[in-house]
Amino acid sequence: MKSSYVSDIIIIGDTMGQSYSLVDIEFNKLDRHEKHESFVMMDVALKELHKRNLKVDSFNPKDVYYEDGIYFYDKVSPINTALDSKDDVILDNIMALSNLAFCCYLPSYDLKNGLLNAKVVSEQFDKFGSIFSIEDRNYYRSVLVNSYNKHTLPDDVYYSDYILGVEKDNSTGGNSLVKATQAGKMYADMLDDNGFG
Repeated sequence: MKSSYVSDIIIIGDTMGQSYSLVDIEFNKLDRHEKHESFVMMDVALKELHKRNLKVDSFNPKDVYYEDGIYFYDKVSPINTALDSKDDVILDNIMALSNLAFCCYLPSYDLKNGLLNAKVVSEQFDKFGSIFSIEDRNYYRSVLVNSYNKHTLPDDVYYSDYILGVEKDNSTGGNSLVKATQAGKMYADMLDDNGFG
């Protein structure tokens, strides 16, 4: 079963066109800006799934697909709140997506190997954190190190919300670094047009 984020609708079932996994499109060869925009969109899709009480069961690069400008997850299931705390499920998904980002940004990492061990990523983050831009590094460190060690949700739970906050600070004269991206603008437009958020 494949699911994808389309505007404000989740489609579950077979997709219409040709889709490619992150491994198939050699995602790790994209430049930093392209990766950044892609992860904003993956995060928007994840946030929408969580709103609909769904979770992603696998962030293996072979299970994350791209089709016609949309990223979607191959393995999705309902969150069973009788068994799990929704916050714990969300945290696990956020950490796994951040781990996927870490793997994708590593220049020589082969995505065919799947995700790195979360403990290793947490312990080695400071050594390799410069693979992210400075403002992205703050978010990923808060998830992959702080949230991993404390097992609590970060202040900015979703990467896309964090990016919107950075962009808002920039537009109001805050002292954050400049970070205006097409993906961030698209997400902001979706919030205005569809009442997300």
